[in-house]
Amino acid sequence: MLACENLPSIEGTETPPPPEVCAATVQAQAEARLLTRSEYRRSVQDLLHTELDPTSSFPPEPSVAGFENDASSHQVNPLLVEKHAEAAALLTAELLDSGTDVVFSCEEGLTESSCAEAFIENFGLRAYRRPLLTSERESLRSLYDRASPTLGHEAALGTIVEVALQSPQFLYRVEAPISEATGNMVPLGPYEMASRLSYFLWGTTPDDALLEAAAGDALKTPEQVEVAARRLVTDERAVERAREFHQQWLGLSRFSSMIARDDAPDGATDAWRESTLRFIDTVLWGDTPTIENLFTSSLFYYDDTLANLYGQESPGGWASTENIDERHGLLTQPGLMALFAHSGQSSPVQRGVFVRENILCEEVESPPPNIDTNPPDPDPGLTTRELFAVHTENPACANCHRLIDPLGFGFENYDHLGRFRADENGLVVDPSGEIVEVTEEDIEGPFSGPEEMADRIATSETVLRCLTHKWFTFAMGRAHNEGDRCSIDDSVAASLHQNGNLQELLVALTRSSAFRFRPRHESDVEGATP
Repeated sequence: MLACENLPSIEGTETPPPPEVCAATVQAQAEARLLTRSEYRRSVQDLLHTELDPTSSFPPEPSVAGFENDASSHQVNPLLVEKHAEAAALLTAELLDSGTDVVFSCEEGLTESSCAEAFIENFGLRAYRRPLLTSERESLRSLYDRASPTLGHEAALGTIVEVALQSPQFLYRVEAPISEATGNMVPLGPYEMASRLSYFLWGTTPDDALLEAAAGDALKTPEQVEVAARRLVTDERAVERAREFHQQWLGLSRFSSMIARDDAPDGATDAWRESTLRFIDTVLWGDTPTIENLFTSSLFYYDDTLANLYGQESPGGWASTENIDERHGLLTQPGLMALFAHSGQSSPVQRGVFVRENILCEEVESPPPNIDTNPPDPDPGLTTRELFAVHTENPACANCHRLIDPLGFGFENYDHLGRFRADENGLVVDPSGEIVEVTEEDIEGPFSGPEEMADRIATSETVLRCLTHKWFTFAMGRAHNEGDRCSIDDSVAASLHQNGNLQELLVALTRSSAFRFRPRHESDVEGATP
């Protein structure tokens, strides 16, 4: 954690890195990336054309920097090995019971032996995300030859499926050594690039078009990668993957364990989560997918559960409305305002910490262990702002809370249920606040309320850079470091060039050197540049 009295600037916001840093990027060591639960689920569903989800009993991944796909921390353990075996058996049984025409289809006139060879080749390519090695092909063929006399043709193919789903080649995304390499950084091979693209933007195995591009060596240049990325971004599978990012970035999993809010209807937590995600979906995949729209749009979504809370008629499903007087982008969405609140009152501290850490990318220290962090009891004669003033008056708390509370006070127009309010306990609400100790002068200083704060954040390069850092961490399965500054700078610049377009940000990340190259392995052979 960073000390409150010395919050540093966000990486790259003051001066660009020197040219030699960009020319000789030094990254964290590449990892073999174990599929997460969601990646496993989508991969087997796409491979086997099934809707079965066998991952509900998988152990959760550790959260690192807010994300659940950190390659260094998400490692196999005995329980996960057991669950992978159970899932492989369950999926194979379901495949054999429900019909195998799609997965086991074979050209008319071929013998069962020839069909087995074709299946091993085709399924192996899709399951391992690259052409099979000779040893792998022979091993799977030997398995079929041993199983088919007693089990029959289809059951023997099912055995191949069950074995393949437990193999490291399927469970891990491995960037294989190459025969010739020079320097510290090595370009990804075509099949590794296909996998990196598909798991970043879709969270699943490459489709046929990506595999065909890899086979034709058409994923080598930044321009070729961009063409592929643009196709993936416009596919509906990108919507679910982006939702996964936003749930982790915003900490929406907290809804599952959130303390009940006073006066909240049954089912409110699920509705708040979905309302928040629908808002982001509309921005990211709509006609104006910009960071400005993300932080200023007056749109919000509601269903029958939420309608009465926010003065709407029950729509019989999901509906949206715009209210320019009450809603100002992502940060004022009812779900987020309710999430970062106490059971019966708003929480300037939680809301301020959220903005400081998730929107500005500046972490603050946890409070000392001897400090009482319980919120003050509500007082009908005071506003929440007045109750929480003690934090800035207490010398033990003031150093950190002077960075947090002025941000949180900007949301005092929203109560613990995310409802807009002009007064509290009969007293006029004061939603003024201040952004302090940030490196971008244009956003620093006092503001008069949530709309003015949202307008500043919406045009901030600091905020766009923070969001880029978050997407980079999610894309790479690791935290960014000094060697990634050029890739992040280039991605921010590409988005800014398109008025802060967030889809352009995703595409730009795939063009970056950090995405297209990996650190050299010890097993790479010294030689000419491939």
